[in-house]
Amino acid sequence: MNTIDVHELNTEKNGVFRFDDHYAAISNNVPKSIPEIKRQFMKTFKFGGIYLGHASKVLQQPSYHAKQILKLKDLYTIESLDKILGYCIKNSIFEIDDIKGVLKEKYIEIVLGEIVDPIAYSNKTTHSLARDLSYYEGGAEIE
Repeated sequence: MNTIDVHELNTEKNGVFRFDDHYAAISNNVPKSIPEIKRQFMKTFKFGGIYLGHASKVLQQPSYHAKQILKLKDLYTIESLDKILGYCIKNSIFEIDDIKGVLKEKYIEIVLGEIVDPIAYSNKTTHSLARDLSYYEGGAEIE
C-alpha cells in the first residue's frame, strides 16, 4: 500500500477537519462575495457591465446569475461567452437557465455566425455519401 498523504488528527471537541488544499487545482475559482463577483464579471466579459445593468432591473439576484456564468468559463472560451452574453442582452435573456438553453440550442449560430438548419445539415452530411444513379452509368452492371 502506498501512502498518499498524512494528516494530524484534530482532537478538539467539535473540531473541523478539511482537505480543501487537495482540490485547489480542480476547484472552480469563482468568488463568493457579491462585490467581487461583480468586479470579476465586469473585468472578464466586455458585456459584463451591460448584462449586470439590465439583469438588475429584472432579476432579484443578478450576482447569482453572474456567478453561474463565470463558472461556465471552465467549459467555454471567454470570447464565445461574450458573444452569447451579447445575444442574450439583445434578446432580454438574463436568467442562467435560459442562458444555458441558448448555449445548448444556438451556440454554433451565435459563436460561429452560422445559422444551422438541422434538416439541411442532416441532408448535407448524408448527401456527400449518396450518389445519383447516373454516377454508375458506364460502369459494371448490377446483376
